[in-house]
Amino acid sequence: MWPATQSIAFDTPPGPAISATRSYDGGGFDVIFDTVGGSLLDAASQMIRPAGDVITVVGAATHNLAPLYLRGANLHTVLVLIPIMFGQDREAQGLNLDAIRRLVDDGQIKPLLDPQRFSLAQVADAHHKLEPGQAAGKLVIDVSEIEA
Repeated sequence: MWPATQSIAFDTPPGPAISATRSYDGGGFDVIFDTVGGSLLDAASQMIRPAGDVITVVGAATHNLAPLYLRGANLHTVLVLIPIMFGQDREAQGLNLDAIRRLVDDGQIKPLLDPQRFSLAQVADAHHKLEPGQAAGKLVIDVSEIEA
């Protein structure tokens, strides 16, 4: 795995400042890990260095791959549901999830959560906030009103 020397978190396509600097040396990022998809994956293909690696966990969409091709960049898609869908590598997936849990418990991974919370009755409101990209992080829907 690649050690990150620089990271940028954004929830909308990068502005001219990020796109122009692209990285500390101006040549593009070595690796971009995309967890959002859509227009941000398209932006990643503009920000990657020649022969760089773009990794996405949200690849189920239509994208123009020409910018990646013209940079000789690599696109990697990761379907994290393979162990669930196909029953492959379930033990390894369990070990990965446990390692992530330890990082969360130790405070090394902190989720970016939108400050607004929604009840189960407000799911439509949450979707309306998420759809146009207005959420500042993941949305939380409180399901505690469901009786066991």
